[in-house]
Amino acid sequence: MRVVAMSVVCLSVLLLMRPELAAAQGTIRVYVTSADEGSGFTSKGTDDSLLDLTKALGKKRRLAVVNSRSEADIVVRVESRDSHAEMGGVYSYKDSKGKTQVYSTSKTERVVYATLEVDEYRHQMHGEGPTWTSASEKVAGQVDKWVDQNLVRIVERRQPGR
Repeated sequence: MRVVAMSVVCLSVLLLMRPELAAAQGTIRVYVTSADEGSGFTSKGTDDSLLDLTKALGKKRRLAVVNSRSEADIVVRVESRDSHAEMGGVYSYKDSKGKTQVYSTSKTERVVYATLEVDEYRHQMHGEGPTWTSASEKVAGQVDKWVDQNLVRIVERRQPGR
């Protein structure tokens, strides 16, 4: 809690000392792409997650999705997606004839893998959920958190006219 409060105070002081940061900090521009970009090939699963992630990022108050890398402060690239089944539990009961019945439950987790890029910096992330959409929303939440933690540096690196 102290660290968060101190971070807020430091950011406030920085913004007061550098008014251009305060004016520019409002929206961070994000370009969303896939690992297939430029290859001429597409991957249905990755393309679907790209759309889900684009929608989820568009709902974040500080982020604005843009149409090109040249407009963007950061780039988020959907690398791949995967799913795996997890065992939930094994249950048994006696039926009306006294015979023991056994059944098991499992759930399938969906995973979306992405890379956040700022210039030469790369940060890998992934989101898991019961649906592809929820996994993409988790990635969007991680991007939003990363932007909050690095806001001053992102805004500082903006070039005039960019």
